[in-house]
Parts: sequence; C-alpha cells; structure tokens
Amino acid sequence: MGDDTADAAGADDDDGVHGRAPRMMGGRRVAKGRGVANGGARARVRVDGGGWRRTMDPAMTHSDPASPEFWRRRWREGRCGWHKDDVNEKLRRYVGRLSPAPGRRVLVPLCGASLDLGFLADAGFEPVGVEVVEDAVARLFPGAEPDASAGTVHTRDGVTVVCGDFFACDLSPFAPFAAFYDRGALVAIPPRLREAYARRIEELVAKGARGLVVTVAYDGPADVGPPFSVPAAEIERLFGGAFEVEVLESVPDASMPGSFADHGVTNFSEGAYLLTRRGS
Repeated sequence: MGDDTADAAGADDDDGVHGRAPRMMGGRRVAKGRGVANGGARARVRVDGGGWRRTMDPAMTHSDPASPEFWRRRWREGRCGWHKDDVNEKLRRYVGRLSPAPGRRVLVPLCGASLDLGFLADAGFEPVGVEVVEDAVARLFPGAEPDASAGTVHTRDGVTVVCGDFFACDLSPFAPFAAFYDRGALVAIPPRLREAYARRIEELVAKGARGLVVTVAYDGPADVGPPFSVPAAEIERLFGGAFEVEVLESVPDASMPGSFADHGVTNFSEGAYLLTRRGS
C-alpha cells in the first residue's frame, strides 16, 4: 500500500500534487433538495424563495472542516495534500467488486478533482461525483463555471460531477445508485456529521448496491484530523444496520501525514471495506 489513503483528507499535509486532470467541461443546473448542511451545528440551511441560504458564525468558516469554506481555502492556497496524481491503488484492486446491483452508476461523494472518476468511467461505470468546492470541479472541467449555490452539473467523457453540498443537493435525477466509492469523504468530515453521512448514502443507493470505503485509523487527539480516525468498529456502527460489512484489508504501520507525528498520533493504519446494501 502507498500513501494514498493517509492523505485522503490530509488538511494539514501540504505536500499534495494537483496532478493531471481529465479535460472535461460543460454544465447544467439541478435543483437543490433538503438535507443536512456541511456547516454542521453552527450552520442553518433553509429554502428561501426557492433557493438555499446558509448562515454561519464567520469565525468558524475557515477553521471548521464541516464548512465548505474550510475546503475552498485549502484549494485556493494549494494546500490539498489529499489530491493525488494517480488512481487510488485500492480502487484498482477492488473495482471488480462494485457491480452486483443493476446499473453502472457509481456515487462518489466529496470527490474533489480525483482521477478515480476517470478510472471508473474507463472501467465501464457511470461515476457521479459530488463536490462543493468550485475550484476542484473546475480542475476536472476546464472552461466551465461551477457554482455550488446553484448546483451546477458538469458532464464529459462519461464523468458527471454535481457541484454542491453533498448533504443538501438534489441527487434524485441520478438515484438510486448501483454502487458508491468513498476514498476521502468519511475521513474528511467531522465525527458529528457521520450519522447524517451514513443515512445519506443509505437513502441514495439501491438495494444490493455495493460500496468501497477507504479509511484510516489511529490513536491520538480527537481533533487532530482531517483525516479523522475511522476504525472498523465505527464502520460497523454507522453502516452495519443497512449494509453487510466486509473488511477487505487492514494495513498497520501505514505512512501517515507528517504533521500527525508532531501531534502524538500512533498506530496509524489504513483500511478498505466492502459494503453491500441489504435487501433485494
């Protein structure tokens, strides 16, 4: 295993490489839907005249990873150590496990500008990414004008990305999904949003759908992330009711972001899980 997962969120690891982005462009708009905002406990999102309006304590926006502004700032400053210039090796290894449900549409939450989207398309899937940071979407679709507040949708070369808040945007035009892939979403969101994230996945995927979830786990301060520690027991707690959980691999002593050692992090490991939605 390499260091792909260790930097999946990697907000404090600034060694990231922007890498090669597929040349895609074009867009359309999709309506917003009700949901839980990325702003977490300090944010309120409501329908107001047909649109969405978010209010948040300004002091929180650049320091809270639940806030889209936290991630926008990282992209603007080039501090995105989680972004890789190659396809995730676990996706390469386990992509063949993602196709039991009818259809080929794969949900990719918090996708960033990941090259994994193009890999999924080349493998015969129809990836639909969701990303709130306009700069990240623009890397995938040069010349486009992504707008998270409007929920713009961009498609080219078999890849679709919805620019919007994963918890709130309307994904009904694409659901139910036959599969989902999470390389850096669950480890990026604060623990207080995990329940909402798991329920959102549950409502969007079809019965029998499979998901590949790549995480990290470690011992250390609770606030050292992102990436936040998501051990196997947490995967089971979040998803075990609606999904069968299979541990594909667990690798101890994995490479971790450099700043983590300075914060007393130990026992850093990487894990990959296959989740299968119960029912038929």
